Amino acid sequence: MSARPADITLAERRRRTMLRRAGTPTMHLNMTPMIDVVFLLLIYFVLVADFARPASLAGLDVAQRSDEAADPFALPEVPTVLTVTSEGPDPLAFSIESERTLFGAGTSFEDEVADAAELLGARHAIIVRPAPDARWEHAVVVYRTLRNAGFERVELGGEER
Repeated sequence: MSARPADITLAERRRRTMLRRAGTPTMHLNMTPMIDVVFLLLIYFVLVADFARPASLAGLDVAQRSDEAADPFALPEVPTVLTVTSEGPDPLAFSIESERTLFGAGTSFEDEVADAAELLGARHAIIVRPAPDARWEHAVVVYRTLRNAGFERVELGGEER
């Protein structure tokens, strides 16, 4: 004999509902692995991305900032011109004429250059200009001596115009 619906107790109804629910499969979507992958991709792209566009790509010549402010009343720097004159075939047989009294004072050339490097500083511009009858090897010796003493801006110049 089967029980009528009115005769079924509340506990029996709950038991039947639980049995019915347990028998039907339900599908659940687990979002945790997908969120982990999204966060890993986000971290990767934030670390790899270049947010500032380099000036070289834009074609701009951007001036570099210096720690010290430029003096608006400073006079433009005038380079020191050294005129090299040959006095013989020997590699050290040359004389130097300059508008500055630092060079050509009579002591050895290496001592003069070392003293000038301390006084003028390494960033001072120097132009080595050989006289018309000077040998190039003498101009090169002067150039190398200046560079070895620490001068950064040394140029070999031609005739004065």
